[in-house]
Amino acid sequence: MINNSIYYIAENPYIEDIQKIIENLFLRMDFDYKNEDENSEDEKPKDKNINNKKYAKDYLVNKLRKSEDEANEILKDKNQYKYYIKEAKKSESLYFSEKFASALKFSCEEASNESPFTLNDIKKYIDFRESAPQIDKNLIMLFIFAYHFSQSENIKKIIDKLELQKNSKFIPVIDYYKDKTHLEIKLSKEAKESILVKVKNPKLIKNIKKNIRLFNGLTKSQKHGFIFLICCILAKKVPILQGDTGSGKSFLVSITAKLLGQDTNLYQMNSNIGMSILTGQEIIKDKFDKKEKEKMRNAYFGDPNDENDEGISKLKITKN
Repeated sequence: MINNSIYYIAENPYIEDIQKIIENLFLRMDFDYKNEDENSEDEKPKDKNINNKKYAKDYLVNKLRKSEDEANEILKDKNQYKYYIKEAKKSESLYFSEKFASALKFSCEEASNESPFTLNDIKKYIDFRESAPQIDKNLIMLFIFAYHFSQSENIKKIIDKLELQKNSKFIPVIDYYKDKTHLEIKLSKEAKESILVKVKNPKLIKNIKKNIRLFNGLTKSQKHGFIFLICCILAKKVPILQGDTGSGKSFLVSITAKLLGQDTNLYQMNSNIGMSILTGQEIIKDKFDKKEKEKMRNAYFGDPNDENDEGISKLKITKN
């Protein structure tokens, strides 16, 4: 079999190839109905292209300096709409390509002790953009590029290098929508658009004002983490939070779950935890270490250091 095999070494794509890949992927972006199956009929907008049209409109207003009235008039023409949404996607793909190239170079040259960026990071960015088009692209780049690293020094360097927090306004506010069926999130009080996230169990949302105060009490970093978790929920991605012991990872997950009417199961993991805590299956061991033997002995005969603990051997069983 080996004699009939032909080997081919797959190389990483060149930056020119990556730019073409990014453009092709961006041209296929669709900002509408990412979570269509989760919305009831009365929650769906009548215009199925409402987010796509807004995306094209933002390009006309912010990039080409058209007035809102001019932009609305241009987009009434179907051919014009198709042309400008394509141009908008090309423009963003070029902007992202420049950031990605700089981030890739940084990860290979200055942060070689950490994992480099790959094409998967491009897909993550697109998934976040499609799922939450209301969120500023620079904030999503912060999630993709900065939080890719584990070392705080590298995070600070990449933020400065890519200017990810330049002119960024981030003062998010929350409220509840339609009898607590959805959590409404705005990235600032002045924001015209909001993100709606389905509440798992509205009955668990007992005090709206208390929940809002709970959110307002979070730090800016924790609110970044909250929006990151929301993006992951909308994009159906599995989030991984990293940080030192006591940095608030479990707290942030608990707060997010509480705001969404969701129950949580938190497992404190360490080197002594086995798979049985996750699978619910006990593993019978034929050998026990000194601490385990001591625990079993104390459970049966009682803890010698506790005079009130007699152990299960002296429990009296009464029959009714």
